Amino acid sequence: GKYYKDAFTVEGKAKDSYAMADTNPVTCDGSAVSSYVSSPDTGGDYAGYHSWSQSVGKPGASTSAAKTVTATDKFGRTTSKTFTYTFDLDAPVTAISAIDNNGNGNTISESGITTTYFNKNNKLVVTGTAGDTAGTAQYQSGLAGIQWAIVSGQGASIPAGGSSDWAALTASASWTINTDLSEKSDGAYTLWIKATDGAGNETAVSRNIYAISSAPSL
Repeated sequence: GKYYKDAFTVEGKAKDSYAMADTNPVTCDGSAVSSYVSSPDTGGDYAGYHSWSQSVGKPGASTSAAKTVTATDKFGRTTSKTFTYTFDLDAPVTAISAIDNNGNGNTISESGITTTYFNKNNKLVVTGTAGDTAGTAQYQSGLAGIQWAIVSGQGASIPAGGSSDWAALTASASWTINTDLSEKSDGAYTLWIKATDGAGNETAVSRNIYAISSAPSL
């Protein structure tokens, strides 16, 4: 079955060579489906079929379940199909383990904000961990993706999901970012790391960084 984090709708088609039942031609677990179109499709691959849909609400906790859809014709003959699904409502986890800048990387706190300063002419190497380990194991959908982004500004908001700011990493228990800051202007940035599981749940962590090109001169 598939994994979900929100309510979803199952859609299908039903047809009989003679006619569908007049009452409850398609049911789900013994009750009428959420929607049934009494007029059949008139063209295409599904000409003569009736469209139906069944809504599945979001539960209060992660769980697995199954629903059985049954089509009934005018003579009471039936055909049934069962679909299984799992709600994974627990977000994955990810954490930054270390940041290195060729041995550089001074961390200071000012006004309650912690920032790590780097020489932007050296490689920035960030390592961390990730996993889909929260909640009950049988409902975990698995780690599906890890992405990272460096956004201009200290404490900058996380980029939108489809933003080109994001770059992908291999989805694994440990990850490494190896990037070059040399094309960045001197200034403050926010490093974002985002983990996504198979159901679409997300967890993100960030770190304030500051790129500088040289030490002070005397």
